[in-house]
Amino acid sequence: MVEQIEKVVELNNQFYPGTALSLSIGHATCLQGERLSDLVKVADSRMYEAKRAHYEDQGDRRRD
Repeated sequence: MVEQIEKVVELNNQFYPGTALSLSIGHATCLQGERLSDLVKVADSRMYEAKRAHYEDQGDRRRD
């Protein structure tokens, strides 16, 4: 699902000029008996990792 959303965003950015649309998604799955609050923390952490990677990539592109 995440890959499909990322592809739609990429496609959108190919056809619409201006500031590129970007988003970060964190996802996680759990097993029966695991706490939902722990799952949300994992997904949230992954979202922030994706955000950091995006901005680091943008910084690298500006230096090129």
